Amino acid sequence: MSYQLLEKKVKKQDAINHFGGVKPLADALGVWPAAVYKWGENVPELVAYKLHVITDGALKIEAQEGIKANG
Repeated sequence: MSYQLLEKKVKKQDAINHFGGVKPLADALGVWPAAVYKWGENVPELVAYKLHVITDGALKIEAQEGIKANG
C-alpha cells in the first residue's frame, strides 16, 4: 500500500493579479483586505479551493508533494 500527501497551492500574487488588486480579491472572498495581507506566499488551502471555483478554474490549484509512503 502506498499513499502521498499533497499540499494544494495557489500563489497569492496570482490571485491578486487575477482580481486586479488586494481589495477586489478580498471583496470576492468576503474578507477584509488585512486577511489577504496576512497570507504567506500561497493562499490558505481552503481559500485556494474557493478561488478555483469562483474563477471557473482560471486560478488552478497546484499540488506540491509533501509526504510519500510505500508499504
